[in-house]
Amino acid sequence: MNSATVYGLSIIAVSGILQGSVLSPMKYLRKWPFENIWLLYSTYAYLVLPWVFALATIPHLISTFEHTSTATMERTLLFGVGWGLAVVTFGLGCELLGLAIGYAIILGLGACVGSLVPLIGQHRDQLFRRAGLGTIAGVALLVVGVILFSIAGKKRDDFRLRSESDSSKNNDQGGAKPTFVLGLVICVACGVLSPLINIAFAYAKEIQDQAIFFGAAPANSANAVWVLVANAGYLPSLCYCILLLKRNESWKRFSWKTEPYWFLTPLMGLMWISGTVLYGMGAIRIGQLGPTIGWPVVMSMMVLTANFWGLLGGEWRGAGGTAIRLATSGLVTLIVAMFVLGWSNSL
Repeated sequence: MNSATVYGLSIIAVSGILQGSVLSPMKYLRKWPFENIWLLYSTYAYLVLPWVFALATIPHLISTFEHTSTATMERTLLFGVGWGLAVVTFGLGCELLGLAIGYAIILGLGACVGSLVPLIGQHRDQLFRRAGLGTIAGVALLVVGVILFSIAGKKRDDFRLRSESDSSKNNDQGGAKPTFVLGLVICVACGVLSPLINIAFAYAKEIQDQAIFFGAAPANSANAVWVLVANAGYLPSLCYCILLLKRNESWKRFSWKTEPYWFLTPLMGLMWISGTVLYGMGAIRIGQLGPTIGWPVVMSMMVLTANFWGLLGGEWRGAGGTAIRLATSGLVTLIVAMFVLGWSNSL
C-alpha cells in the first residue's frame, strides 16, 4: 500500500469515527422526541454548517456553481434528495434496532451499493482486474458481516423476549410487536438509498474541477459538492420533522428547560459535517478509485464505532451467548473486509 493510500485511508478512518458517533448523544436527549432532536440536528448538519465549511475553503463558491453545467448541478441535487430520504429512515431504523445493529445493516448495504456503482459506472475496465476483483471480494465480505449482524440482532431480540416472557407469564401482551422486522425493512431501504451521497461525490468531478480552477485546494474541492448534496438532503428531514411536530404537538418541547440539548444537537451536526469533509479529503488523496475504496472503509469504521457506543450503552446486555458470538464474528468480518479493500487499491 503506497503512502498516499495509507494517508488517505487514515483520514477516512477518522471520518468514520466521527460519523459513527453522530447519533450517540441521542440516548441522552430523552425529554425530546425524535422530531425535535432531528430538526435541530439536521438544520445544523445539512443546512448551516456545510455552508460554513464550503465558504471557508472554496474561495469563489458561487462562481464555482455558476460555471458548472446545469446537468451536473441537477444530478447532484437529485442525488442529495434521495440521500435525504435515507437520512430520515436512518434515525428511525437505529431507534428500532439500536445503534449497533442499525449501523451495521444500513452501512453494510450502503458500502456495497456505494462502492459497486462507481466501480461499474466509472471504472468498468478495472472490474475484472486485480484491483476490481479485490474490491468485489471486500464488498462480499461486507455482505457477510451484515448478514451476521442481522442474525445476531434477531437472536438478541428473541432471547430478550423469551426472558421477559419467562419472568412475566401472567402478563398477556397479545404477541410481540414486530419491532425487529419493521426496523429491518427500514434499515434495508435506508441502506440502498444512503450511498447516493457517495455516488453524487463520484459523479461531481466537474464541480470539484471548477472549485480548483477558482482557487480551492484539491483536498478541499469536495466541500463544494457536500454543500449541494447536504442542502438538498435537508428537505426530506425538514418536511418529516414538521409533519411530526404538528401531529404530535411536540413544538412545546422546545420551551422545556433542556439547555444541554441546544448544545448536543449542534455537536452532532458538527461531527457529521467534519466527518464528511474528512472523507472527501481522504478519498481524493487515494486517487481515481477513492470513492470506490474509501466509501466501504468509512462505512466499516462507522459500524465499529457505533458498536463501541452501543456496547457502552448496554445494547448487548442480556443478549445471550449466541447473539454475542454472531455479532463478534460480524465485527471481525467487517475489519477483514476493510483491510481487503485497502489492499485492493494497491494492486
